[in-house]
Amino acid sequence: MHIRNMIPLLSLFLLAQWALAGCNEAPEAEYGAARPTEDGSCPVTLRFEQEDMQPTATRAADENAIRDLNIWACGTGIGRNVHLYVPDGQRSATLALIPDNYHFYAVANAGRDLGDMDETALQTLAASFSGEPGTGEAIPMAARGELHISGPASLTLRMERLVAKLSLSLSVAPALQGALTVESVQLLSVPNRCLYFADNRASDPSQRTDYSVQSVSGTSFSCTYYLPENMAGVNSSVTSERLKDKAHAPTGASWLRIEGRHNDRPVTYSVYLGANNTTDFNVERNTLQHLNITLSGSEPVSYTHLRAHETRRHL
Repeated sequence: MHIRNMIPLLSLFLLAQWALAGCNEAPEAEYGAARPTEDGSCPVTLRFEQEDMQPTATRAADENAIRDLNIWACGTGIGRNVHLYVPDGQRSATLALIPDNYHFYAVANAGRDLGDMDETALQTLAASFSGEPGTGEAIPMAARGELHISGPASLTLRMERLVAKLSLSLSVAPALQGALTVESVQLLSVPNRCLYFADNRASDPSQRTDYSVQSVSGTSFSCTYYLPENMAGVNSSVTSERLKDKAHAPTGASWLRIEGRHNDRPVTYSVYLGANNTTDFNVERNTLQHLNITLSGSEPVSYTHLRAHETRRHL
């Protein structure tokens, strides 16, 4: 089996332009406070702008949609916490904030008003997933930033999707054509929830699910999966690809099970996801990963016949 070029390519995010207006300027937004208040606060105008996305494999989910926004501005000094819900795909809003240092949090596509929360509650806020996104379904996104407000200013936040996109290409090596056929592929141990503002790890069995088995007939298969972030961890004792298996994988790591037949004998291959082919088992949010697999062995032992090379770059 040959795995190569698992490169996250989702480097284009959705930009959120936060423009802070002066106290005497007329606000441009339709939502939120539009006038200075008696406590000396100024209207802070938030503008959201969508970037074009690089062409990728066709998929049913709407990867770029921002259909609603929950916004929190949390003052770290004397400033109060402010929450605003922006429905119906609006790209601008106005908050009234008194001068202070603020932590900003934004959630897209929650589908409802999530209400007032402090920073402690936001660290445990999670999106639920019931399998892969369906046709036209928007993907949950999140962003955060920090800004000291003492007058007109601006801040750009990048909205990150909570999922990774896995593009799988599977084939049988020429030497095994006619002897080895693929019968099914299944993605297993996938998180069914994802924290918005903290690294997500599905160590609890109740927080994991398996995607449906996909039947295959022949010697090749391709598919695109969306799976929520799963920062399963690193095992430094995995010194070779054949050791990247169930016995060495962290609890809850995501993996592919490939079943087939070599002549009349069933064979099973296991491929654990991660940022490299040995020690790393992490699946990071908002990345596009290309996984090219060539089945080059027929033994039903995971990684006995695998050769792999993988590169990864930060966004």
